Amino acid sequence: MKIKLRLSKLKILGFIIGLASYLRLAVVLIALVVFALLAFFLYKNLYLTITQSEEIILLKQEVAPDTIDMDKVNKSLEALEKKATTTIDWSKIKSPFDSYGPQPVANPTGID
Repeated sequence: MKIKLRLSKLKILGFIIGLASYLRLAVVLIALVVFALLAFFLYKNLYLTITQSEEIILLKQEVAPDTIDMDKVNKSLEALEKKATTTIDWSKIKSPFDSYGPQPVANPTGID
């Protein structure tokens, strides 16, 4: 009976050693995944922020520092609004079709 116990202990020990090699592989894979997530986080939150701030600095240098005359802008907007809201009095406009005088009314039956 002692021999069987020793063999079963050896089998269990071999199984544990086999799991240990898979455990190393699992730890390495987990470390790679964590490293990839860290790299993505740093890229998204650090590198992209720095490049966007550099672009903003460059664009601020290109913007014209001129001020806008708000009176002229308001006058232009009022003129455009007045132009868009004015109604046309069609009775004052001469029709190009009335130059021939009154036209005879067509007979709806078609018999003259």
